Amino acid sequence: MHLCLVDLEEGFRMMSRVEGIEPGRVAIGDPVVAVLIEHAGAPLVVFHPNGEGV
Repeated sequence: MHLCLVDLEEGFRMMSRVEGIEPGRVAIGDPVVAVLIEHAGAPLVVFHPNGEGV
């Protein structure tokens, strides 16, 4: 698992992970979208690349 910090448009930062892309291809400033998944029976917010700039 690869952790990242995501700066949200709402003005705060959250720790999560970017899924659906090789870790070496993720760069600072890449646009992402939030996705809810279930992990260990609880909801978890992860991010996927949104297709722009990736």
